Amino acid sequence: MTITTVLRMTLLADSVVYRSNPLMNANLIFLGFALLIFGCFNAIFICGFFKTAYSYGKPFILYIFVAFIIIGIAETLHHIPGLEALNAFGFENIILQLTGLISGALLYVLFTFIALKKSIKRFEVVDL
Repeated sequence: MTITTVLRMTLLADSVVYRSNPLMNANLIFLGFALLIFGCFNAIFICGFFKTAYSYGKPFILYIFVAFIIIGIAETLHHIPGLEALNAFGFENIILQLTGLISGALLYVLFTFIALKKSIKRFEVVDL
């Protein structure tokens, strides 16, 4: 995903298809939101699975709901007046893009660390 995003940001930065796309562009902020969604999977699904080790439908449905909300927020933010820079093309507003990517990466690490600690404690209790 990173390779195709960088390809889109460099070689295809001025492509008409991407310039007229109403959805979020593939940029570093997009990757930050993707990492946030991956971190939520770890925090919600993995922790929920190791709660009982049998009932994994409920945590997966909860994860889908949370991911849908995050995607909705990500797709909505760049349409709000004043936040258009979140949908930057190429390397425009690179500081903002890097901030979004680093924020998403930090949240991914935090959520994964929390999921790891909780899952270790729950694994010791659950009889597989």
